[in-house]
Amino acid sequence: MKNRNRQKGFTLIELLAVIIILAVILLIAIPSVTSSINSSRKKTFVDNAKAVIQNAIVDINSGNYPLYDVDATYYIPASCFATETGGERSSFGGTWDKEYVVVTYTGDGFDYYYTAVDSNKKGIYLAYSNLLDEKIVRSGIEEIPLNVGVGERQKLVIFDEESCSTGEEPEATTVVNTIIDRTYYDPKIGFSTFLMLNECTLGGKNGVITNCGVYNGKKYIDTGVKPYTIENIHKDYEISFDVIEFNPNDQAGETQATLMACKQESGNYPGFVIRKSNNNLDLRHRFKDSNVGKTFAASSTTAVKITRKNNVVYFSYNNKPLEKLQNITGFTDYFDHSILIGAAHDSNGQPFRYGKFKIANLVAKMNGYSGDEMEKNLHTVYSLNTCTFNGTSGTITNCGSYNGRQYVDTGISLFGTETYKKDFMISFNVNSISDTQDPADDDSPTLFANKLETGNTPGLVFRLKKNNHNEMQLSSKLNNNRVDRNTQRSKLKSVKIYRKSGTFYYAFNDELVSKLQDGQNFNEFFNDTLWLGAAKDSNGNPFRHIKATISNFIIKTS
Repeated sequence: MKNRNRQKGFTLIELLAVIIILAVILLIAIPSVTSSINSSRKKTFVDNAKAVIQNAIVDINSGNYPLYDVDATYYIPASCFATETGGERSSFGGTWDKEYVVVTYTGDGFDYYYTAVDSNKKGIYLAYSNLLDEKIVRSGIEEIPLNVGVGERQKLVIFDEESCSTGEEPEATTVVNTIIDRTYYDPKIGFSTFLMLNECTLGGKNGVITNCGVYNGKKYIDTGVKPYTIENIHKDYEISFDVIEFNPNDQAGETQATLMACKQESGNYPGFVIRKSNNNLDLRHRFKDSNVGKTFAASSTTAVKITRKNNVVYFSYNNKPLEKLQNITGFTDYFDHSILIGAAHDSNGQPFRYGKFKIANLVAKMNGYSGDEMEKNLHTVYSLNTCTFNGTSGTITNCGSYNGRQYVDTGISLFGTETYKKDFMISFNVNSISDTQDPADDDSPTLFANKLETGNTPGLVFRLKKNNHNEMQLSSKLNNNRVDRNTQRSKLKSVKIYRKSGTFYYAFNDELVSKLQDGQNFNEFFNDTLWLGAAKDSNGNPFRHIKATISNFIIKTS
């Protein structure tokens, strides 16, 4: 007689199938969970920094610290300003190696900065208090230098825990070296400072860098400044330094030993270079087929400056007035090389032609603004989580109530008589943008537009560049003047556009915010609303549909 109560077990194949399914789920979930945990830890790290600074502000404004030397940079241990969110360990679990509030006195008040690293090498390089956010928390930090002077301040004052509240200022030391991470921003001059060096000895072909802090032992310095990319070509930059030592006969066989370069030095490539030329320094800048240069005696040269302003490159030496070097309006030979100190780029982009020099007081900076400052006092009026646009022959998907339509009408007007008075921010991430178009459509598929796209009409539009779908083009047309800014389509990850006090600004890929166009005297008001996925023709109908997916789309206004 059969046992009806006998239970059937799992087969080996069924067990393996369950194990495989669980493994796949884990593979999908673990990166997401890890990313979420890491993001949460970064946020807590920044929250701690902000709390420390707030306590420092209260304590310093109470007069407990005599920080009144405008030529000094003050380092005070964060432990002097106890917080409930802080402690002996960071949010990443490591013990604090270094954690300081850095303070400067302007004559009218104080500016506050923060720098820290824990035993897990997580931390923040010197950062302005208003720019503290998750993006500047770094991994792999070997050392936080305590010899960083802010701006041109020549004195360094470092407190220890024993001098926290004595009311006496420790003895000042001389700034040995000045290195500031690119996140540092000086709101008074509108430039992001990528690099500052108080002194550096470049070792040339057979040597290494010395007397240069974290760069000691390296062959050259990469400043991180990339002034000739498609995104940065319109931005002003400035590099200045003093030449302390230059021996033209001690370059170890390097016939064109390089002090500084931002160009490939084999072939007729654009960019600039400063290099040895017999007993002289030779400054060269190439644009298209024109190679403009200036040679000056190295033995009598003490200061050099090269700057670009409004698409014109200037130079100066020995603190003389700036001289025009070359106008690069219309520059399109974009390249991604950054400015190198002590070497040039060869045809493969690798360093060579190492120079042997001693320099001091080097500052490298590029024009930019703080997006955090732009976003103050704005509130969200429209948002979309995600949206996929499928061109003229398709309809919208993955976009909630907009599914099945061909475009999104946000209902937000940015150029009306009343709405133009408001500041705004448009922000979104780019998941994908196709370079193809439907045969019946125009050559400028549009991601968003707040203007009529036929005729000489004002407004704002972001689209694939006509006749070159490898680039995206942001166009602003105000007061009968059109300004275009381009970026590489394949590398575009995020976009932010601002209007602040009538002036328009933009940022691609979370870079510093740059000015787009001055529209303070604009008076061509219109009430058309912002569309996504298409532009509007002269009859008010959609056309120039795009194939793209975006996410985290937000409009904020004042």
